[in-house]
Amino acid sequence: MADIKVEVAAYERMQSDLEREHMGKWVVVHDEQLIGAYDDFEDAAQLGVRRFGRGPFLLRQVGAKPLNPWTPAVFQEARAIN
Repeated sequence: MADIKVEVAAYERMQSDLEREHMGKWVVVHDEQLIGAYDDFEDAAQLGVRRFGRGPFLLRQVGAKPLNPWTPAVFQEARAIN
């Protein structure tokens, strides 16, 4: 299993290309590869969880300063009950 630090390092290597092509979008990085770029966090998080479960995978908004890049986050899908 990959370490989240590996995904952060991969993001940093891609950062200039990402900023040129996907500024402001949320990206998913897994296995040192860009998996996708999305307009909103929810879409990126749902893809990450659906494809990679508990990860690790990196979700980051391109161009935004990370709050704490070493803290992994676990997301659960929320469902409305009618």
